[in-house]
Amino acid sequence: QPDLTATFGPEGITGHDDHIATGHAVTAAWLDHGGGALVYATHSSQFLAQWRAMHDEIGIWMTGEPDGCDAVDLELVVSLPPAALDRKRAVLACHGSQTAGLAAAVGEARYREWIAREFFRRPTWTELSAAVVARSLDVGWETLARREMAGGA
Repeated sequence: QPDLTATFGPEGITGHDDHIATGHAVTAAWLDHGGGALVYATHSSQFLAQWRAMHDEIGIWMTGEPDGCDAVDLELVVSLPPAALDRKRAVLACHGSQTAGLAAAVGEARYREWIAREFFRRPTWTELSAAVVARSLDVGWETLARREMAGGA
């Protein structure tokens, strides 16, 4: 019984299909088993403003820049101390196809500053309702969204 479950929201934070699928699966498991709070990874509006030039320069967003979360709507902000940041950097290095080029493009110091904080928000009632409906239909969020956009359920 975890005290906290952290995952991606329906937008997958960057629009990445794997992030969206992970968020769907983890939210479904949380709905099935409960226990503790559920939070979704997000970015603060301040973070997005601070890093906008770099994001635009490297084209980081797969589906356009996400909406930032105002500071008052953040549930949790994690600022990593040096040892934890070293561990996070080592883990991200294991995903070299996704991180090595970015770190090289922006420089290691800038990359470490960029990954030094994590932001989380609570899911909205609308998101949780959609997750319940998607689970009951045995489809992912993205499938449900496509159905809604096509005018059917």
